[in-house]
Amino acid sequence: MNDFTFRCERPSLRLFAAAVVAVLLGLAPASSESVRKSGYAIGTESCGSGDLAFPRLQIDMKAGFCAGLVASEEDRLKFPRSIVQVPGRDLFVVADMGGWGHTDGRLLLLDPHAPPGQRFKELLTGLEYPFGLVIGPDRKLYASTAEAIFRFDPLADNPRGTVETIIRHMPGRRITLPDGTRLDESAHPLKQFVFDRNGRLFVNVGSHSDDCITPAPITNPVRRPRAPPRWPRSGCLRRRQAASSRH
Repeated sequence: MNDFTFRCERPSLRLFAAAVVAVLLGLAPASSESVRKSGYAIGTESCGSGDLAFPRLQIDMKAGFCAGLVASEEDRLKFPRSIVQVPGRDLFVVADMGGWGHTDGRLLLLDPHAPPGQRFKELLTGLEYPFGLVIGPDRKLYASTAEAIFRFDPLADNPRGTVETIIRHMPGRRITLPDGTRLDESAHPLKQFVFDRNGRLFVNVGSHSDDCITPAPITNPVRRPRAPPRWPRSGCLRRRQAASSRH
């Protein structure tokens, strides 16, 4: 189920890409009748108020909390993976991957104050596995695809015209070896990344899969290793210095 839910604590606005997240707000009158929406049972109760009132999901929550459905497949969401708030605005950027084996990923602008069916605006389309979303030390929005990390202005009239590629040619799912052999299934295509306090960029480049179907046999068991274990060769962290903005 491809859904976003809304969480609000005190005056601040927060949104998380998850199946269920809590809303610390009052509820509308209860109803025993329920309908199904994107696989969830919802009734006439709401989480929130005004233009931030969302259909309450009928799931158990901690006392004082409820979960409200902000967006779903009915809003043309396909495979949302990440979300980040635009600094200083009640707006959010959503990475919608599209699906495995697709190159139709999108970055969307979400306005939770807008009416249902009008909350999303397409910013960038035709992306291969968009996944990571981070606000950088320069307050710009950084995003990752299978082979690149770039930054852009999601509020610009033409967001694509503001794209600046920071890292390119990262190992993706399809690579060509030095001998010319082409591999269609190589490294894991999803790239997550973070900045440290000095502005350095750390990128997680994973192995082919995080689902090991055949367990590796233990050929040399050691109960008490004298040296710390080595990191597995199937994945790595890469550090890059992000270019500073001159604007």
